[in-house]
Amino acid sequence: MISPSIICSLTSCGQLPDNQICNTTDTNYQLSVQVAGDELIGSWQSDAMPVYTNKVYEREHRIQAEPWGAYTRHNEIWRHVYNMDGELVKDEYITENHALMMYEPLLAEAAGSTADMQQA
Repeated sequence: MISPSIICSLTSCGQLPDNQICNTTDTNYQLSVQVAGDELIGSWQSDAMPVYTNKVYEREHRIQAEPWGAYTRHNEIWRHVYNMDGELVKDEYITENHALMMYEPLLAEAAGSTADMQQA
């Protein structure tokens, strides 16, 4: 089964799109998403039997203070691909995310999570 192509940026700046999804197959798909705590949980439903399951995750996440006073967020998006027996068959790179943050990441409630801050 070929799944829809997904180009994903988890944050956006200005009028740029957050997510772009293009189904180039003959199979119908439905994307369902929900927020649970600090995680975005999503699933695809389809009228075709699945051959693989995926778990999308991030690597190399960092927030960077820029010289002009703003902050940028950077990470890589990857996925684990499992066969229907639950065995990992592939660890696949999807995309990178480099975004200008539109809020101050060091607000009082986030002050305890400054360990990943890196100065430019």
